[in-house]
Amino acid sequence: MKAILCFLLLLVILVDNSFGQWYNKKYHVSDIGQLSDQQLQESLKDSKFNLLGSIIVAGLGGGFCLLAANQQFELPDHPTLLEQAIGKKGMNNIAYVTGAGMVVGGIIALISFEGRIGKLKLALSKKRVTGSVRISPMILSNHSSPSHLPGLLLTYKF
Repeated sequence: MKAILCFLLLLVILVDNSFGQWYNKKYHVSDIGQLSDQQLQESLKDSKFNLLGSIIVAGLGGGFCLLAANQQFELPDHPTLLEQAIGKKGMNNIAYVTGAGMVVGGIIALISFEGRIGKLKLALSKKRVTGSVRISPMILSNHSSPSHLPGLLLTYKF
């Protein structure tokens, strides 16, 4: 029972972190474009870590569901009053519902963190300075005399 409560607490914390404008909560800015490159990199790293955590929570929930479906809960030799009141079938149902809740919460968090990672990558690509250098042949003309000279045109954009 204690393990179920610990897993539920972990699930609530994970789902709570996945909702809302996280950049407003963490960095106190109203737009993701206002974050610095360092803040974007840090947020990307955190989001990838949290994505892994949501996958683990969903996997553990699936394991709970499989365990509850395939194995009957046995009452200990000296059951507590709560365990006696709920009974074997009730304990299996609680384990199954807890596992299903963990799967649903993990999937919701997974979708949320996937969207956040996409937004962070997009913001990082917009922040990066992309430049180009182009060299092309050109004919130079002299305005004072009607002569033309071959040359190279160097164009750079930053």
